[in-house]
Amino acid sequence: MNDGARGSRIIRRLGGAVIVQDPASAAVPDMPLASIAAGPVDFVLPAAVIPAALTTLAMRAGAAELFCGPALPSLLSPPATPLVI
Repeated sequence: MNDGARGSRIIRRLGGAVIVQDPASAAVPDMPLASIAAGPVDFVLPAAVIPAALTTLAMRAGAAELFCGPALPSLLSPPATPLVI
């Protein structure tokens, strides 16, 4: 499968952060493995932790501008400090 890798490249090209489910917890590990192999991946997390990671990213400074458009690429870039959940 290469759809995960393709999606990861598009997200990165647009300045976004790539969050990939840990292949060990995935029902179909090929997609996250393809994304990881395609790199770069910002976070590899168990599925149960991904919602909290998304919430943390959305609560960063500038998140209110998400719906305005211009801040979207910078908002989705990886945090300056590692995400710890």
